Amino acid sequence: MVRYNLLWLGFVIFAVVLTAAGDELQDIAAREIIMKWRQNPVSLDTDELLPGQERKIESVRKILPAEDRRSPLSKLMVVRAKDRLTAQALLAQLRVDSRVEYAEMRPLRYVDGSRSGRNEEGGALDVVPDDPFYSQQWGLQAVDAEAAWMEVVGDPSVAIAVNDVGVWFGHPELEHARWQNDAEVNGAEGVDDDGNGYIDDLYGYDFVGMDGDPTPEPFTVEQTHGTHVAGIAVAARNNGRGIAGIASGCRIMAVRTGQGNSITHGYEGILYACRSGVKIINCSWGGGSDSQYEQEVIQYALDHGCVIVASAGNGNTIERHYPSSLEGVLSVAATGLGDRAASFTHYGPSIKVSAPGINILSTLWEENGNPSYAAWQGTSMSAPLVAGICALTELKFPTLSGRELAARVIASSEPIDAVNPDYAGWLGIGRVNAWRAVADELEGVRFAEVRVSETTGNGDQRIIPGETAAIAVSVYNDLVPVGGVVGTISSTLDSLLISSPVSVYGTVPEGGPFSGGSPFQLTIAENSSRRRAIPITIDWTGSEGSSIGRATQQVVLDTSWVTVDNGSIRLGFGEDGSLGYHDYIGNVTLGPGLRVAEGPTQTLYHGSFILGVDGKVADNASTHGNDIRYDWRIVDGEYAQLISSERADIEAKAAFEDRGSEPLDQLFARVDARVLAWNDEAAKQFLILEYTVTNRSVNPWLNAYWGFFMDWDIVASEINSGGYDAEGDLAFAEQFQDGYSMVGIASLTHPLSAVQTMDNRVEFAFDADWSDERKWELLTAGIGSENSEPKDISQIIASGPDEVAANSAVTVAFAIVTGASREELRESAEAARTSYGSPAIKAEPEIKENSKRPAIYPNPLANQGKLRLVLAEDGIATVRFYNILGQMVGSFEQVKSGQAGAILDPSWIPAASGLLFYSIEVNGEQTLGKILLLK
Repeated sequence: MVRYNLLWLGFVIFAVVLTAAGDELQDIAAREIIMKWRQNPVSLDTDELLPGQERKIESVRKILPAEDRRSPLSKLMVVRAKDRLTAQALLAQLRVDSRVEYAEMRPLRYVDGSRSGRNEEGGALDVVPDDPFYSQQWGLQAVDAEAAWMEVVGDPSVAIAVNDVGVWFGHPELEHARWQNDAEVNGAEGVDDDGNGYIDDLYGYDFVGMDGDPTPEPFTVEQTHGTHVAGIAVAARNNGRGIAGIASGCRIMAVRTGQGNSITHGYEGILYACRSGVKIINCSWGGGSDSQYEQEVIQYALDHGCVIVASAGNGNTIERHYPSSLEGVLSVAATGLGDRAASFTHYGPSIKVSAPGINILSTLWEENGNPSYAAWQGTSMSAPLVAGICALTELKFPTLSGRELAARVIASSEPIDAVNPDYAGWLGIGRVNAWRAVADELEGVRFAEVRVSETTGNGDQRIIPGETAAIAVSVYNDLVPVGGVVGTISSTLDSLLISSPVSVYGTVPEGGPFSGGSPFQLTIAENSSRRRAIPITIDWTGSEGSSIGRATQQVVLDTSWVTVDNGSIRLGFGEDGSLGYHDYIGNVTLGPGLRVAEGPTQTLYHGSFILGVDGKVADNASTHGNDIRYDWRIVDGEYAQLISSERADIEAKAAFEDRGSEPLDQLFARVDARVLAWNDEAAKQFLILEYTVTNRSVNPWLNAYWGFFMDWDIVASEINSGGYDAEGDLAFAEQFQDGYSMVGIASLTHPLSAVQTMDNRVEFAFDADWSDERKWELLTAGIGSENSEPKDISQIIASGPDEVAANSAVTVAFAIVTGASREELRESAEAARTSYGSPAIKAEPEIKENSKRPAIYPNPLANQGKLRLVLAEDGIATVRFYNILGQMVGSFEQVKSGQAGAILDPSWIPAASGLLFYSIEVNGEQTLGKILLLK
């Protein structure tokens, strides 16, 4: 007997229970941070990893088992806070922690299926054919399943991972389809017999309950989504019951990664299935925001031969949906009768194929626990149909790689644009065809890589508004050789003008990568915003005009840095005062950083030009409580770029101003920055950084300091050391291991007055106050001591103080220097000074040849420093020093000096730090000033 019910009351109960289950998991997602360390931590001790936070953290664990430290994902960790506010505070701190590559909240996803309102009772039936509901499975007929079964049938040797809310294998259609972990089934209870880090994972794993039982929990009808998905893929065929699965005979690995409507641990589920050897992974869920963790996991799975089949989403929108919108994922849209797009389906350029997704009959259970069937709809139902076709294809062609298998399923799809004119090009290559996937000789190509070059513009290879780029896209051919291949590029971005949308590839043999004959040509409109990831779609057709491939990519044409590379040092020079630049576009870390010699790929996590004036500070290394503030902003109409130079072999420029500062803290400063580099061997160990700093305010700057914040990470950040070398007047950083280059900052125009080396674990602790007040304190603190123990370090490196009149400018210069020892650093610093045309400073003051006023240098005077009296021209002067009470503490009569300066006897200098005032009298004219003593 067949029973049809309208389940209005059931819908209400379903929604209420789903909401409760979803709320619980949403709370977990709102408290969990996914983070990636730059180096593997030695232990998971919370007090060591996150000092001072142990009372706020519920748990810390690794994404992968600790034994698997060779994997690039072994540095991933989950931190669960005790409440949501603490999680947000931890996230903000971790994002500015130099030990951390990235940190983000756990991505929360939702299932993409819903009930259609029709239920059918299970149990023994006395009707024919053998699978009594088969005639109602219109989707199998639409994809030519019967013809495919004539070529290949399902087999237990191939499994599909259903990464979902759990699967109930008590259903008669699924009881023989359960995958098992032979090592654990035949092993000892309570022991990780296969060494994968999960104990007793006999039939899959439950990442919500953290145990080896992936059965839905609680066992209510609201938890049947995964069971419905599994039935579509592998329900028993010819068993005298219910329905037939597209890949009946294959196994299901159940991975429980959510509950109700929410998926919280989907990416751990992908990793588990992949590392367990299952090639086909079904993800009938998704969400609307991307995640760097997500991208890493997907890439890992693709690189390890997996096929990720993901539902496209049920939002009736072109908006991106993750993970289905990621390139390489086999994303599936939903169709109905006649191959027409389902009214609810996501669509767009990232869709690879379509499959039936309306009124799809499959397995579940009733409130009393009896097995049952229901017709549901959603892209959740479309995806397992495609996953099942992938399983049949794997059985027919067992040597195919994951990418080759996906390419074959995509290429076998039937075009459906003609019946969907409003969605043309947005439902993938077409609706899948199971028979063609396993039997036909197919043509198909897939994306390999994209290369961008500038064709019109200033030649700096950064495509800014108004410039044109050549886009060369290469392809792989995983199937038979194909002739007459043509690629067509498109974009949903209105500001992208495509002047050459077609590239002729001709004949593409097997293998690759192969490039087209001519690149695509794209121009960014004049009024476009900068620093964008440009969405592009490439469609390839064969000799008969049939679609043979599609790819979507996010291409960064314009960046906010330029790379300066002299063959020995490579620097990311940011247009906002940043050095070793790392940018985030589309949640992807970009930028060249700072590389020295041929050793470590990076030596600098982040650097920023810093300006301090009379207690106020402007920089782009600012954190205020849990907020990040960037003071320096690009000057309108300017950007970092390489320019032709008469001064050096390589010159780059940028301009920025402190518009991002709080209104009361704004200095009204403009900085015009230059990098100078040379290619000859004698000059390859340094880059020169020149800054012209303009005071655009109406008030003079009385005490101005300029320099850098540098967060060094030389190979392993935790074993770095730094300090000041007085002989070379340079700050240095090195690693506590032999064989790695040292790096430093040398002054070229003004002596260094401050070099403060900080322990990042202390300075940037979660409760530390990394404020402008703290930065000013460091800028004016003079020369600090070298750290003797290995640490993760940052440095404040500066010169000053100096006076800058209103509407006037001063030019200062420094050099990034490298070498194998401190002696080589000094040699590099002297070579830089020679190239720049400045004298050897060696901790002596700058001699201003055009100075109009007598002055005392250096200012401030650090411990054991020497005071020098400098006059505009040769003469005899009287110098007197006073404390803040007006009492004279030192006096010098008849001092002969000039522009070369004269050393003053230091024996009178007070023992304590403090501010002194001085008067200089020359030829009856008196000059007043002040000097800061730092002890």
